[in-house]
Amino acid sequence: KLGYSVTVFEALPVAGGMLRVGVPEYRLPSWIVDREVQDIVDLGVELRLNHRVDNLDEVFAEGFDAVLIAVGAHEGIRLPIPGSDLEGVLLNTAFLRDVRLGNPPELGKRVAVIGAGDVAMDVARTARRLGAEVHVYYRRTREEATADPEEMERAEEEGVIFHFQVTPVEVVGDEEGRVVGMKCIRTEPGMPDETGRRRPVPVPGSEHFVPCDNVIFSVGQRAGLAFVPESTGVGITEESTIAVNPNTFATTRPGVFAAGDATTGTAFVIEAVAAGHKAAESIHRYLRGEELEPPPKTKPPVVELTQAEIEERVRRGEVEVRPRVPMSALPVEERLSTFEEVVAGYTDEEAQTEAARCLACGICSECLSCVYTCQAEAIDHDMVDRVQEVEVGAILLAPGFAAYDAARSGEYGWGRYPNVVTSIQFERLLNAAGPTHGHVQRPSDGKTPKRIAFIQCVGSRDQKHDYCSSVCCMYALKEAILAIEHEPDTKVTVFLMDMRAFSKGYAEYFQRAEERYGIRFIRCRVSEVKEDPHTHNLILRYVADSRIQEESFDLVVLSVGMEVPEAVRDLGHRVGVELDEYGFCQTAPFAPLETSKEGVFALGPFREPKDIPESVVEASGAAGLAGALLAPARWTRTEEAVYPPERDVTQEEPRVGVFVCHCGTNIGGFLDVPEVAEYAATLPGVVHAEHNLYTCSQDSIRHIVEVVQEHNLNRVVVAACTPLTHEPLFQDAIRQAGLNPNLFEMANIRNQCSWVHPDNWDAATRKAKDLVRMAVAKAVRLEPLRKSQVPVQKAALIIGGGAAGMNVALTLAQQGFPVHLVEREAELARRFGHLTALQAATVAREA
Repeated sequence: KLGYSVTVFEALPVAGGMLRVGVPEYRLPSWIVDREVQDIVDLGVELRLNHRVDNLDEVFAEGFDAVLIAVGAHEGIRLPIPGSDLEGVLLNTAFLRDVRLGNPPELGKRVAVIGAGDVAMDVARTARRLGAEVHVYYRRTREEATADPEEMERAEEEGVIFHFQVTPVEVVGDEEGRVVGMKCIRTEPGMPDETGRRRPVPVPGSEHFVPCDNVIFSVGQRAGLAFVPESTGVGITEESTIAVNPNTFATTRPGVFAAGDATTGTAFVIEAVAAGHKAAESIHRYLRGEELEPPPKTKPPVVELTQAEIEERVRRGEVEVRPRVPMSALPVEERLSTFEEVVAGYTDEEAQTEAARCLACGICSECLSCVYTCQAEAIDHDMVDRVQEVEVGAILLAPGFAAYDAARSGEYGWGRYPNVVTSIQFERLLNAAGPTHGHVQRPSDGKTPKRIAFIQCVGSRDQKHDYCSSVCCMYALKEAILAIEHEPDTKVTVFLMDMRAFSKGYAEYFQRAEERYGIRFIRCRVSEVKEDPHTHNLILRYVADSRIQEESFDLVVLSVGMEVPEAVRDLGHRVGVELDEYGFCQTAPFAPLETSKEGVFALGPFREPKDIPESVVEASGAAGLAGALLAPARWTRTEEAVYPPERDVTQEEPRVGVFVCHCGTNIGGFLDVPEVAEYAATLPGVVHAEHNLYTCSQDSIRHIVEVVQEHNLNRVVVAACTPLTHEPLFQDAIRQAGLNPNLFEMANIRNQCSWVHPDNWDAATRKAKDLVRMAVAKAVRLEPLRKSQVPVQKAALIIGGGAAGMNVALTLAQQGFPVHLVEREAELARRFGHLTALQAATVAREA
């Protein structure tokens, strides 16, 4: 539906997975699944049946850009007891599959089913329909059986015999290796296990023999992942499932996603369907070169009715308390002679009657599934909306900007022609962590473009945007130079009105782009972009030298400008500050950060389009102005962080803990993070090593504190990204655990490894090991450092009494600090007088 070419590889002769070959016909008729599959095929999906995939790399070699692994849990599990491989011993999944495909195994007169889950009920009831006497053996009590009680009741109606608190210890065979029975033992509840359930323990002297002709194990199932060896780069968990990011369903290998039972183990069908939808959304984002993490979704409104409100509705007659409408079932005497559907569902009338029982609470049905699922226990169904007032002394508005939507400039073909991309998309293509790992490729065919055109001022300096976005010229130069550095034979042409290289060093950068890199600059406005339908090349139409010209390019990049999004305009109106016609905040010429409302300051692109260095400068200026307003309240509400007493580790042997970060796919997508963690555990002095999805997350920080305390660590190494950003965070974490902050070392395996070697998994993994080894070697030699108090003269010296110097002096003085201003001239702001005279002359002329 999103426009991609999709191929499904299926090892079986039918599609539908467990719904088609795992769920018995009497529960889900084949024609229903086949109809659903056909509906999907009719959308244009290519379905390859009887096509087993044994090598993931071969799939990519066929030209596929993304792969979803959804193999289901089709492998049954045998109990590790003697005789489990005798003739006549079957596995639940294989048994059900053979029956569904019309090749039922030949069963003896008496069949023993081991297990009491829903699948075991399917096995038992299917065996009954094949004419066998069926006995179910389960090591726990009836109340502890995991099968739905209704399923167990229907099985008993059909003649299935249950034996609870009995477990086999050996499958017995005859001289020819054929099953003749089982040795069993009775059990009784013992001590609780890790789940809280009482573990069954054997009852001494209760051994007995049970005759049977077949044994069918139904004690669980798992995904068959033999085609995903370690060399594929797809991580496998300790539970033999595929390791994925739960938000994106992306595996540790870029371009490979997984969903369903292959990632969760045996679960419900609806969960697999939901995972499929979410995985499709992630694949869509991946193929478009977007961030994989989905955007946050607004929580739906939740309505809770108190017991009193429910009783009031009943009293008023709005709600009638009635039991659930039962579903009609096929009579027992008719079931065993056929695989006809037993429970056919509601009729239209019954469905309406059942739906009428709803309390009409609203969008939320109060099933509380969200409460049970949320590991952080963050969902409170009793919480209601509330308005919170926060007392502040200043407001700083830095809501940012939105990139212009290139689809609104339809003449350039963005969204219609695959090889027309925006500058932001092109930036991702150049990024080593992007969808093409830093190799610029055409979206249409994956080929490297040799002729690239940049079209400037898309969404700037036009009839609807009478302003310059300030950044487009320079980021286009940067991207063009990077493209040539990646592929030196690339020819780049920039179509522009003029080059606005007005900041420090920018003019020289423009000159270098033209002279050193051979970038061609054509001053014009491109009027139209068309596509050659055969080659997908782009044909640009423009005027140069007073002639209309056309030129073909492999890829076109649209340098999109800055806009103020509607939400930011709304924010400005609600705060009460004046905006210009384009939505930017209006400020005074000589007070560029002050808005029309006292105490409210605007900075960054919200004031006007600007680049990052200017935004940083404005942020510092706004902080100074806010500090001046807050000076009287300084330190009145400050709360000092409380840390535990620092542990003396000077006499201890080094006990190093190593935490290796996946950083999503920034690191985990380019090297073997689990292998690096395993290697770290072997290094001298290391007593604990592990790997985390995001080590810098709040949950992981708390976890580090707990691990330091649990394992009595006295030094910590984190292998992640740049220390510049996160080292203080981790130092504070170990301080919370009672360690000196200097007993921390960091290895940068992202910037110095995964981003440097995105195409060499093995080399990147080896280098990461070296970096971790070096960090550990340094960590074991670290000693605690103590901070000392140094007296500071809290006064400022400003050299230069111009406009900048006087503003700095005034802002600091307003914050309550002594200020000394030094100026070599006889008067302050001498040049300011010329400016004032010029401004007066300008006003007079305009008047």
